[in-house]
Amino acid sequence: MTALLVWLACLACAALWYVLTGAAAALAVGAALAVTALCGIVLALLACRRVTVTLDAPQTGVAHHACPLTVRVENASALPLPFVRVWLRTENLLTGQTATAALALSAPPKRSGESAVTLDDPLCGVYRLSVEKTRVCDLLGLVGFSAPPAERREFPVEPDLME
Repeated sequence: MTALLVWLACLACAALWYVLTGAAAALAVGAALAVTALCGIVLALLACRRVTVTLDAPQTGVAHHACPLTVRVENASALPLPFVRVWLRTENLLTGQTATAALALSAPPKRSGESAVTLDDPLCGVYRLSVEKTRVCDLLGLVGFSAPPAERREFPVEPDLME
């Protein structure tokens, strides 16, 4: 969002510069800013097909103890991905309780970026983790493209027998 605001401010300054002075350099600056945005959109479109999302969950969890989860975005392209949005859904199949979290990740070229999520105070039951959607955005966050869906994970949360 900050990059978008800076880009818009620079574009507004170039437009104001052109209106006040009529300089050709102002048009060149404005055109360069527009081309930069368009190139970012094209690069995000090319990279979104080579992105995969994986979920790591524990084998089992213990009721009323935090469960660490990891969401990993793997970038197989040679392009950096500074802005990947992942919507993670957790569902307790026993109680029907659901929660959704929106995560912002980045992934360098040919590497992965990850984010740790904690499932606070889980109740007993089988939890299903799924990625509702994944959006690969351009450098400025103007346009987002869908990435392939991730697999689902399930893990049980058992009662704490030591209490």
